[in-house]
Amino acid sequence: MSTDTWVIIGAMGVGGAIIVSLGVVGLGQLGIGRLDDLRNDMIIGFDLLDRRVEDLDGDVANLRTDVRQMNDRLRNVEIAFGKLDQRLLTIEKVVIPAAESGR
Repeated sequence: MSTDTWVIIGAMGVGGAIIVSLGVVGLGQLGIGRLDDLRNDMIIGFDLLDRRVEDLDGDVANLRTDVRQMNDRLRNVEIAFGKLDQRLLTIEKVVIPAAESGR
């Protein structure tokens, strides 16, 4: 091969390398923009998720408070039934022996 052929092949190689390099840089810039957009979308998504988790935490705290209040109310009902049971036992002790002695 002649020297001119080698110069042409070398120039085409260098030109091709430059074109490929510019293409890679261009695609890289597009990719970086898309990655930044994806990162921003992920940050927004995580912020929304954090807010929802905080809302759920608040809801769970409210439910726990409601359950504790219901537990206290149920305990008061149990105490009242215990008092009623004692009164009925007292009445039975007084009334039933009197009815048996009257037979």
